Amino acid sequence: LWRFAARPADFAEGQYWDRFQAMGLPTREDWADVALRFVAFHSGAASAIVGTAKPANLRRNLDAIARGPLPAELAVSIRAAFDHHGGDAWPGLI
Repeated sequence: LWRFAARPADFAEGQYWDRFQAMGLPTREDWADVALRFVAFHSGAASAIVGTAKPANLRRNLDAIARGPLPAELAVSIRAAFDHHGGDAWPGLI
């Protein structure tokens, strides 16, 4: 959803886009990289399931994991933004 400059027409994607925009997270980030690293190195995650049909995307994902965990301040700001905008009480749509 971070790749869209405008709100997607799809209902669920639109809802997620609205929430992401409201969270006010930094726009300069490569969110595909950030999301994978956030999940892969989260203490509560046992696995990160990522699929792709393109070798270039697989390479990008492997490179992201090789960079290791996010900087602590970025991980804390992401968690704080989630907590401020519904946290675990937000059940999601998909």
